[in-house]
Amino acid sequence: MTKKPHQQGYPDEVLSNLKSRIAGLKQALHQGETGLNLVIAALQDDSEPITRAAYMLLKQNQNAKVREA
Repeated sequence: MTKKPHQQGYPDEVLSNLKSRIAGLKQALHQGETGLNLVIAALQDDSEPITRAAYMLLKQNQNAKVREA
């Protein structure tokens, strides 16, 4: 069973920041190619929850550029 970030011992401030960043990735997908590039770049982020969120968001996207990433 996968633990949620808060269960892994992340402080509340870090958890809040992660939620904000993931929300930003979701919004970025509605900003055209620039936003799409931001989400693709998030695949290389140092934070596992961010890279996982970016992957899941891109997995749902049918754009040809996403398939190349």
